[in-house]
Amino acid sequence: MRVAIQRPAYASRPTPRSFFKAAADFTNIGSKGTLAKEKITIYIDGPEESYVCIPAEIGHALQAAARLINSEPSLPQRLDRVSLKYFDDSNHFALASSPDCPRLVIPQQLPRPSAANTSPATLYLYGVFHQIALDGTFDGMCDVSPHIVAMYAHFNAAEFAELASSIILDIGEALEKLRDM
Repeated sequence: MRVAIQRPAYASRPTPRSFFKAAADFTNIGSKGTLAKEKITIYIDGPEESYVCIPAEIGHALQAAARLINSEPSLPQRLDRVSLKYFDDSNHFALASSPDCPRLVIPQQLPRPSAANTSPATLYLYGVFHQIALDGTFDGMCDVSPHIVAMYAHFNAAEFAELASSIILDIGEALEKLRDM
């Protein structure tokens, strides 16, 4: 019995997720010990979404600052995560212990999960662009098959980023072997 193998069908319409480029301001301590502000390009989702993609070097700068400011001698549980705060009134992300520097000011307001002026966020340090997600908020789903949506519909943005970043722990070795083939 012969079976014809067909090409996979791809959705011809755009998915609901529509990241767009935006300019953001990143403030950090410069090489001379003074505040240095630079314009950077980020990818941000629609106004009702709570997910921002930032250049990896900015993610690493936030990670380094968190380690310098953290007075605890022990390492954090996850080296690929940094806890941040989102300051709703000024549209910026920063470390909870250092709200002024380093800081990343984004061009749009993210949804407030509560009436508080700050929201907890997590920086996920993986990939070409690192991700910041507001903890406990729900993110939009891509236009995929119904069983995939049913499987992942309960994930919020932070849970999805957690799942996506932890998969490398499971398949990283296999990917390295494939790259060397």
